[in-house]
Amino acid sequence: MRFSCGRALMKAMIEWSIAQGFRIFDLTVGDEAYKKDWTDHSMPLYAWQQGVTLPGRGFLVLQGIRAWA
Repeated sequence: MRFSCGRALMKAMIEWSIAQGFRIFDLTVGDEAYKKDWTDHSMPLYAWQQGVTLPGRGFLVLQGIRAWA
């Protein structure tokens, strides 16, 4: 695992980003163990939806019912 292609690519991308002066690198969603090697903090993600039209509101109501069920 330590020498996997994906891990090598991630390491190269992060090192390149640091060299370019980037301050934030998005490791995407998930709590995979390898992320702890590269981070000193995490940023929680939130979702918010609002129906503007009647069909949009109906869709969100149905989506809520489906999630509840």
